[in-house]
Amino acid sequence: MNRIKYNTDFYQFFPENDPEYTFYKQVNSQFKDYSNILVIALENPKYSFDQSFLDTSKIFIDSLKRFAEIRRVSSLIDLSYPYNTFLGLTQLHYLNKDDSSNIAIDLKKVFKDYEWTQYFINKESNALFVWIEIEDNLDNSDTVLLLNKLEKLRNSLTINSYIIGDKYLETSFKDLLSLEIKDFTLWFFVFLIVTLVLIFRKFIAIIFPLIVVFVSLVIFLGGMAYFNKPLGIMANLFPVIILIIGISDVIHLSYKYNSLRVNEVCKKKALYVTLKEVGKTTFVTSFTTAIGFFVMYISPMPAIREFGLEAGLSILLVYLITVSLTPVFFLMTKNKITFSSSNFFENLSKVIIKKAQWFNGQPKSVLVTYISISIFSVISIFFINVNNYKLSNVPSNSELSNNYSFFEKNFGGARDFELLLIAKKGVKLNEPDILEMGLNIQNFLDSLDYVNSIKSPILFYKLFHRAYKPFSFKANPIPSDEKSISKYDKHIGVFNNGNYLFNKEHSIYKFSGRMKDIGRLNINEKNNEILGYINTLIDTTKVQARITGKDYLVDRAHKVRIDNMIYGLIIAIISVAITLGCIYKKVALVFLTLILNLVPILIVAGIMGLTGIELRGATSIIFTIGFVIAIDDTIHFLSSFQLERKKGSSLKHSILKALEECGKAILGTSFILLGGFSVLICSGFMEVFTLGILIGITVFITLTVDLILAPVLMLTWFKKYI
Repeated sequence: MNRIKYNTDFYQFFPENDPEYTFYKQVNSQFKDYSNILVIALENPKYSFDQSFLDTSKIFIDSLKRFAEIRRVSSLIDLSYPYNTFLGLTQLHYLNKDDSSNIAIDLKKVFKDYEWTQYFINKESNALFVWIEIEDNLDNSDTVLLLNKLEKLRNSLTINSYIIGDKYLETSFKDLLSLEIKDFTLWFFVFLIVTLVLIFRKFIAIIFPLIVVFVSLVIFLGGMAYFNKPLGIMANLFPVIILIIGISDVIHLSYKYNSLRVNEVCKKKALYVTLKEVGKTTFVTSFTTAIGFFVMYISPMPAIREFGLEAGLSILLVYLITVSLTPVFFLMTKNKITFSSSNFFENLSKVIIKKAQWFNGQPKSVLVTYISISIFSVISIFFINVNNYKLSNVPSNSELSNNYSFFEKNFGGARDFELLLIAKKGVKLNEPDILEMGLNIQNFLDSLDYVNSIKSPILFYKLFHRAYKPFSFKANPIPSDEKSISKYDKHIGVFNNGNYLFNKEHSIYKFSGRMKDIGRLNINEKNNEILGYINTLIDTTKVQARITGKDYLVDRAHKVRIDNMIYGLIIAIISVAITLGCIYKKVALVFLTLILNLVPILIVAGIMGLTGIELRGATSIIFTIGFVIAIDDTIHFLSSFQLERKKGSSLKHSILKALEECGKAILGTSFILLGGFSVLICSGFMEVFTLGILIGITVFITLTVDLILAPVLMLTWFKKYI
């Protein structure tokens, strides 16, 4: 497990064909990379700025400056402002680090210039923000070492500290993902052992599925490590996918083989019949499930594509291992009842199947119930929550969540906000009239209560203009002549710590700040309002305003994936229908299969709308996954039914025989599926939690559909066609 790599780069969730993403990459190449920035907040427990807090902060900052991996450290302690003297321009510090007697006076100066100092101290003055720029050439291992050193240094403090930044976010996600995969794999096997003990009677029947799953998981993860393929953010789903597919195949094969052996069929013939009948069906179910995952490869997002490809391959791998090991285990057993059910599961199965048969005799009630629920679900679908929140996918019980929550509350928000002012051809943004437009934009953004800490090149011009023109500054906060602008540009080149806010040609200015996490739809509405108003402040023949940024792209990725969700499901349905058409050779059975498995998807969508569960970009695959996994037991049931019909049995007898043949296996696999996905509910990742609970619900509804609705539809609506 230690050789397995993880890819938690959030760029893999951006649609590659998105013009906004292309624009973002082109523009970003002209600026210094914000992903190399970390911000550490030092919280004052006394909620008052005193010498003790100042000394602690200074020691911490001095320690940071000695780290070889850190290029620059910026904080209020070192922050200065330009001041013009008879001898020329100089820089004065806001704080006197060595004299506590003037702290109150210094703080007045700090908050007087709050548009400049707000990036280093909050309004309550109980938190200092230390900006760290790390070296560009650090690889992943160097970054991890640096973050570990930072954590050790932070833990040595007598005050609380919090950290935020892309590198920290990616590394934290990677650690959480690695831990979850290890924990989930362990708990999956614990759950699996308990469930198999309840289902099977003999020890070898319990060991057989465990070996299949273990071998499949080891080969899959080993293959990923051997081919140097990293696991993505959704990789904690792989253990449960491998588990459910492997166990489902084993249970269906075992019950068929056991029924033949109990009826005195010899080993070899029982094995032959099992592989011919059920082995063929398990191939169909594995193939259709793999298709459902392979369909995700049409996604414009690399993360979804890789997940779909790897999940599909893992399913085919499990099938090959299952059919390879099955003959070995079946032939090595002498006892005819080796794979029979335990008394507990046998009695439970009889009760449930008998109850299902009773419902089969109440067709009108069953049809009215499912139709009513489906109609109500259709109505509820229109209320599905797609107002995605960034913080909702940060594991709530993690240090990562604590850090981001602190910055959400104390630093203007946990989301980034970026607005670009782009010059048209032949125009420079440091021209007097354009700077005036920039000032209007800065003032407008500063007036908004949901956008905070806006940094822009305008602030530099204001800072130097105040130094040179202290008496006329309030009336004219920025320079209006080219000579002053040219002089200030030279100072900005020295005073600025890098081109984070403007490019060398002065053709792009960035207004960068923080934004409260008010949800994707609300933010999109606010962004449109911002752009609409800014377009009234600028001359659009000279400049253009555009919103961009990583969080903006994440929101677009959510929308693209949600919008494409229905296309992926349709392709999966068509692919499965074609496959089943080749197997069943009856349109009615194909149509029946699709109806039966669209009902659970419809109901789950209705539950999402009713409960307010977020439909996020990553969780939009719930419907495709739910469909292809849930359809497996339906295929087993209808295949068993079709075999009986080919023998000349009546419709009713074929249904009863299929229930007897597959009923216990369907119950067993459903319990495994329910439990396997229920383990995911313990995940701290919202996407994984949501997938776990919703696919679990899908499996339960599919169980009722297979045992209750399917026979009713076959005896009523489809009676003439099957």
